[in-house]
Amino acid sequence: MGTKPAGRPTASGEAYDPNDLTAASRTLPLGTTVEVTNPSNGRSVKVRINDRGPYVRGRSIDLSKRAAEEIGIIEKGVGPVKIKRVESKPAARRTPAASEAPKPKTDESSGTQPSGSEPPLAPGVSAISDSSAANP
Repeated sequence: MGTKPAGRPTASGEAYDPNDLTAASRTLPLGTTVEVTNPSNGRSVKVRINDRGPYVRGRSIDLSKRAAEEIGIIEKGVGPVKIKRVESKPAARRTPAASEAPKPKTDESSGTQPSGSEPPLAPGVSAISDSSAANP
């Protein structure tokens, strides 16, 4: 179950809301909808992947608080689940305005990008995790 504080940005650029039916996955594309089933009680919920994680060995998906409540794993915080992809479509990412876009570093003498450097990632591309609140 996600421990990110409400309002913090997710990898998709939207604010995390524990009351939304969302989840984090390291491998599924952002914007994908999956059905997550708790095999011990048969309850299912459809969630949209909007973040990256979990970064704990042995875990494949990190559900929002509401999604965990829907399938009955809120008490334990973790549990076995079955994941079935329902729909794949790319997440809409917020594109920064020209004034907000990061400027690439340039070589002052030539005015070009230094060789071997890559342009910076757009805001909201990487996930923010709160390691102090992570579950063991």
